[in-house]
Amino acid sequence: MSHFPFLDQNATIKNAKEILKDYEDYHNLEQSLKLTIKSPIISDVPKSAPVGNRQEDKVVEKLEIRNYSAFYCKLIRNVVEAMENKDYQIIIRDTYLVDCQTAVSIMMELNLAPAQFYRMKNDALLVFAQTLPPFHDLDGKWIDPLVYKN
Repeated sequence: MSHFPFLDQNATIKNAKEILKDYEDYHNLEQSLKLTIKSPIISDVPKSAPVGNRQEDKVVEKLEIRNYSAFYCKLIRNVVEAMENKDYQIIIRDTYLVDCQTAVSIMMELNLAPAQFYRMKNDALLVFAQTLPPFHDLDGKWIDPLVYKN
């Protein structure tokens, strides 16, 4: 576990889980970005004076969400890759990022008893939270995965 006595470890682990649980949704949006971007169609049809284009606003908003999704997913993947302990990488990647494997299958892969696995999973989540830099969410809210004791 953490050697930082100023961290609320349980709350930090909870934050890391919440951040990682969002990964799948953002990853799906990230993948849809690869499939839906098309060139605009240019037309010679006369247009009326612009009075606001709600359709364009919706398209821009969707692109912003998808671009944020790409940023979010890349950030999470880079943090997991930066973790020095390979077993921690496997636990985080296989639990939250790839195929969301069961705890039992990961325990078997790493040859761990249940108590060892859950202790190591908490350690991995703590290291993930400590490695992840603070970032802004889609609404501009500052997200810091670390929770400090009062």
